[in-house]
Amino acid sequence: MIDATEMAARLGITRPTLLRWATNNRVPGFKVGREWKFDEADVVRTFKVTTGNILQQANSRGRAA
Repeated sequence: MIDATEMAARLGITRPTLLRWATNNRVPGFKVGREWKFDEADVVRTFKVTTGNILQQANSRGRAA
């Protein structure tokens, strides 16, 4: 488990963006007290599925993402 600051850095996004996505259930994570924790493998898996779906939709329309 890693904290929000480290997870955001690994994803190349800002911490507020990651926390907003976690709050809106766009990335898997959970709160321990006031801190968010993330399982890197779960987050990466979520991004691969999401990215794959976006690429598949773009390719089906004849566009490159």
